[in-house]
Amino acid sequence: MSHRWNDDDPDATEDQEFLKRRQDEQLDMIQGSIGRLGDFAKNFADEIRSQGAKLDSLGQDMEASNETLHRVERKTAELVEQAGGPGWFCLTAILSGIAFVLFLLIIYT
Repeated sequence: MSHRWNDDDPDATEDQEFLKRRQDEQLDMIQGSIGRLGDFAKNFADEIRSQGAKLDSLGQDMEASNETLHRVERKTAELVEQAGGPGWFCLTAILSGIAFVLFLLIIYT
């Protein structure tokens, strides 16, 4: 059984108008949701760009720190070699520590 809309039927016209209003309401809701989703996407993209800039800056700082650390390591290796190798360097460091402790004992006693 097929139901055909009859334009002369007032109930059919009311039903059509009701369906149109309901579809309009639903489309308005969808439009609002899409607008909110678009705003969310824009905010998300802005945050991603901001975090990317921070990560780039952090990467540059890490590279600079890494280069400084390598320079310090090279200078320390040179110092150890100038002190006569690791054995003499350790002996010098231990004797310096003992001298410092003795100095503290003399001052505080």
